Amino acid sequence: MRELNAHVAAYSADADVCAEHLRKWRRHGRRVAVVDLRRAYLQLRLDRRLWPYQTVMLHGRRHCLTRLGFGLNVAPLLMKAVVRAVLSQDSAVERAVSPYVDDLLVDEEVVSAERVVEHFRRFGLECKPPARAEDGARMLGLRVQPVAGELQWSRDCAVVPPPEVVTRRAVFAWCGRLVAHFPVCGWLRPAAAWVKRHVNQLTEGWDDATDDGTLSAQIAYIQERLAGADPARGQWCWTGDRAVVWADASSIAFGVVIETPDGGVMEDASWLRPSGSSAHINMAELDAAVRGLNLAIAWGATEIELRTDSATVHRWLSDALSGRTRLRTRAAGEMLIRRRVSLIRELTEELQLELTVTLVRSAENLADALTRVPKDWVREQSAADGVPAEAAAVGAEDDAAGAGAEGELGASVRAVHERAGHPGIRRTLYFARRDVSCDVPRATVRAVVRGCDICRSIDPAPVRWRHGSLGVKETWQRVAMDVTHYQGRAYLSVIDCGPSRFCVWRQLRRADAVEVCGHLEQMFHERGAPTEILADNDTVFRGRQVAALTARWGVSLRFRAVHQPGGNGVVERCHRSIKVIAARRTCSVAEAVHIYNVTPRDGETTGSAPAAGVYRYAMRDCIRPAAAGESADQEPPAVSDGEQLRVGDQVWMRRRGTRCTDTSRRGVVTSGVSRQVVEVDGVPWHVRDLRPRHESPCRDDGDDAQSDGEAPPIIVDLPSGGDERPADVAADGPPLRRSERERRPPRHWCEC
Repeated sequence: MRELNAHVAAYSADADVCAEHLRKWRRHGRRVAVVDLRRAYLQLRLDRRLWPYQTVMLHGRRHCLTRLGFGLNVAPLLMKAVVRAVLSQDSAVERAVSPYVDDLLVDEEVVSAERVVEHFRRFGLECKPPARAEDGARMLGLRVQPVAGELQWSRDCAVVPPPEVVTRRAVFAWCGRLVAHFPVCGWLRPAAAWVKRHVNQLTEGWDDATDDGTLSAQIAYIQERLAGADPARGQWCWTGDRAVVWADASSIAFGVVIETPDGGVMEDASWLRPSGSSAHINMAELDAAVRGLNLAIAWGATEIELRTDSATVHRWLSDALSGRTRLRTRAAGEMLIRRRVSLIRELTEELQLELTVTLVRSAENLADALTRVPKDWVREQSAADGVPAEAAAVGAEDDAAGAGAEGELGASVRAVHERAGHPGIRRTLYFARRDVSCDVPRATVRAVVRGCDICRSIDPAPVRWRHGSLGVKETWQRVAMDVTHYQGRAYLSVIDCGPSRFCVWRQLRRADAVEVCGHLEQMFHERGAPTEILADNDTVFRGRQVAALTARWGVSLRFRAVHQPGGNGVVERCHRSIKVIAARRTCSVAEAVHIYNVTPRDGETTGSAPAAGVYRYAMRDCIRPAAAGESADQEPPAVSDGEQLRVGDQVWMRRRGTRCTDTSRRGVVTSGVSRQVVEVDGVPWHVRDLRPRHESPCRDDGDDAQSDGEAPPIIVDLPSGGDERPADVAADGPPLRRSERERRPPRHWCEC
């Protein structure tokens, strides 16, 4: 076929790539099956006019090949065209099948694999029986089978032994079989690439043999480690659009790991850096981030979390994505750095990616193993090249400090450290270089100080930890509660840790478990039970009654660490806000909680208020004045259909049931409540008891005391005739309400 291929132009731009189709196949669910065409190329017949171009000599006779030759360079493209033409005859089958040359992945959520086999049989193509993933199947060179309820892939064949005769061709073939197209290989990727680079430096031709001992030791190391544990295995299925990208770089290689949110590694990659590369490590870390982002986009992820252990790269990308500040660098490759950062920003904008950048420790970075090789390899290579080995290139842990601390030098440094009163690293280093040797390394002193139990037990140095967040994305999914005091009264405070931050306070008559459980259960009945409750270590929350209540409602109760109020910081900050509002406004706690819940958190939009995240209606507040929004020039509204009464009108007020001869009281309409009720002098009156008052200015107002609701003064005639009757004196203030019952003096007081 080689001679024939020299005369056939193959256009490979539309050729299928195994790695791309492998990602597509793994994006399907569990119910998948693989269908393979039986002797696929031999089922494609050639036109008679093409027979003379495929001939072979056998026993002195020339034979023509009437079927498509496997070695023809355009054979995969022809097979792809035939398969897609057959699939296009049925839309349901075309939607369910993802083809790769003669291998067909069938999504049995759409159609069954048997229907696909029957569909191809109708067009003259015979298929093998379908193999389902849940029963164990071979898919694109990988063995897929269920393990502990999940589909896992692994190497389909045994690990091949190393070549007996070490040549460039044999080493490249052996390393190619070890790594192949496997999605995950871990440490094997940089090790295989390192061995191929090494054999490439030792030989000039592909078939030149070499007996280099260093190369043989490296091959033996890989073979021995593979016999213990093969890293080529992992999770098969991946659903969703979220991905976690781990990126790292060293003086040897770039490393990238693509991980699902639940911790399953889907793919990793490693690229050796050019020999003698002078690029700064920060530039290499940025290149690794770009490569990792490209790999995540190839998987179709739209919500990406990039994790790097470079503080510089984290600052560059965070500032670029947030727009908080401009890129600050004065490195020699400033323009190259700006170009890479702008590339990531443009990818995020054009592809509408949700990209977040997280800084992690180097020990936690999963991509770190993809940038390392054994340190002996680096030392030997550096010695051969005449270049000192770099510390960032070794793959094993740096045990020089530990070994020195256990030796004679470490014992001397430890004695100096104890005599000096157990100081820190800097002062211990000063005394060690003064009293022991001026060449004492800082790593040895650090190991001694960190291993000192006395320094750890008495006033230990602060440590770093990974900070987290108590907030959640769902409303009322996690709440924080605490018991606080204000002005001598105890309150149970509960606040939503979700985006609303809605809080509820309940006054406690007694700060005991019975009272707290009663208020909690009332909240559960009104608003539903949350998934999780955060609390401190108060004995009330640690009691059996609270535990029984949360167990009955299926609520997870989590306690913060002792002596760390920040572990329940959401409710602690709420205490300060509520108490400050109550103290400044001199109001009750209930009113302060109300003001807190209706105040926008961003200070601009009503939708950011805590109440807006809980209630679907617009919540009215007590901050706006009662007359706000009412125009002074607006005409007072009418309150009745007949005699229209408006604010400021003078009216007669007559209570029902009074005598017809009684005079009504005077009043002025102060406000309107509804079309049936208005307020007269601050008291609500029905319109049927009111009449407009139209009296002349000269009318005497001296008979106000005889208005409705006031009985005439009771005159009591005492037996002594010398006393004068008291004169009628009108009260200065408003008349008191008197009963309408007619009161008569006793007979023994009256004159006969």
